Amino acid sequence: MVTNDPLRGVKIKASKPVSQPCFSRDQVEQIIAASRETKRSIFILLADTGVRIGEIKWLTWKDVDFRNSRRHIRPKDDWTPKSGDQQAIPMTDRVRRLLQKRQREFQWGVTVGKSKKYPRGGNQISERRLLVSLKRVLRKLGIEGHLHTFRHAYISHALSHGVPEPVVRAIVGHVDEKVIRLYTHLADARMQDAAMVFNQSPNPQ
Repeated sequence: MVTNDPLRGVKIKASKPVSQPCFSRDQVEQIIAASRETKRSIFILLADTGVRIGEIKWLTWKDVDFRNSRRHIRPKDDWTPKSGDQQAIPMTDRVRRLLQKRQREFQWGVTVGKSKKYPRGGNQISERRLLVSLKRVLRKLGIEGHLHTFRHAYISHALSHGVPEPVVRAIVGHVDEKVIRLYTHLADARMQDAAMVFNQSPNPQ
């Protein structure tokens, strides 16, 4: 048995957040338009809510509140949200229409289609297969990113349009303060680029 802690007094520096790709709003709509119909609804949910893919995978119809236009993120028997807390996420009109059109014969709000292995359908979505499908679309469009990039885009877009940081954090759940600074800097850079347009000299008449 070790009687003395060999690491006593040693401080491990926290890793610095790494800059990640971020879709513009135009790119988000391009990705949605170029996606297969079976995957399109999932990409819309990711883009319009800023949630993690696991929070869509474990969404049940009991979590959807059409009356108050909200969808809830709640722990399940086999799953706990990364934030560990319950959340109520406002639904955009597009998300509301999308969910209202889906069949509600199964437990899950978003499911995979019928297949030879699962002829009835109704199974939970596969993150791996979704990523493969998204990567195919991104290669076609010449865009870099992954499933989590929809979340990055949501946060960046909200901040660049003046949504207060505490409100953004409340909507998307736990976001490390150092990490959200990356989004803030990105939003600031985009606003600076937009402002530079007005500094360009007008074309001579």
